[in-house]
Amino acid sequence: MRYYGVVVIDPQRAMRDLSHIADEIIVRLTSLPGADVKITVEIESVHGDGFDDTTVRTINEISHTLNINSHGFED
Repeated sequence: MRYYGVVVIDPQRAMRDLSHIADEIIVRLTSLPGADVKITVEIESVHGDGFDDTTVRTINEISHTLNINSHGFED
């Protein structure tokens, strides 16, 4: 049997909502013997005027530091 869940989170409430999801769902699933739990986080941001070079460099550096495997900016 498989459980899956997809949710769009308000970026202004991300910490609270992610914490709530972790407390109510992830902790329960990971406590089950034999359960294999995979968590994937996807972030998307669109800026009509594009992102300035400083933002691009900073976000790319942070992404690398946080071991975010797939990341980048595109037009």
